[in-house]
Amino acid sequence: MPAKYITKKYKIVEQDGKYGLLRIRENSEDEVILKPIYSSLEVTNEDKPLSKSEIQHHINDPTLVSIVEYNFPIIIADKKCSLLDVGDFYRFTNKYDHIVKLSFDHYLFQNQKTYFLYETGNFNKPIAKFIEFEPLSLERLFQILEERYPKAHLSLQKRVSGREYYISQYRRYLGYHWITELRYHHPIVIATKTEVFRNNLIVEDIV
Repeated sequence: MPAKYITKKYKIVEQDGKYGLLRIRENSEDEVILKPIYSSLEVTNEDKPLSKSEIQHHINDPTLVSIVEYNFPIIIADKKCSLLDVGDFYRFTNKYDHIVKLSFDHYLFQNQKTYFLYETGNFNKPIAKFIEFEPLSLERLFQILEERYPKAHLSLQKRVSGREYYISQYRRYLGYHWITELRYHHPIVIATKTEVFRNNLIVEDIV
């Protein structure tokens, strides 16, 4: 049986002038993620499907059960930002002014002048937290991390490199093997896609 390629898709719905969010399901009813209680709602950083040629070989791999993008969509509800995790759990409910995805493994959160850098493996504790009064650039971020948080600096450097332009390991796709003895889905890396950041934290294009 071919591996199931899962691409998460979402739909914003409106009811009585308020907006909510659904997770689109192919073979069942759409799932309510957010009830229609928000005056404004936007989803960014949605999954980006691999092309047919990129995925075909892996879909036909009989050892794989499923293929997914390791990604956390950003929800902007009433001008406050949150994340959806891999189980569509709504994290950091309406808490942050901005969230920037720096790599598949790093997200930068901003609440007024305070910044929090998280690795996706642990959203319970940031790997760096600092205050910056001037607009933050990638160059400045790396400088702060190098001076104050060397472990966080090394972690981000593994995924993002450059100076005026920065190359980020931005999207990662995983295939899952089912290990019967352990009753466990074991992930393997199928593909990693890069994107280009300007120093001002704006994503430019795909490499």
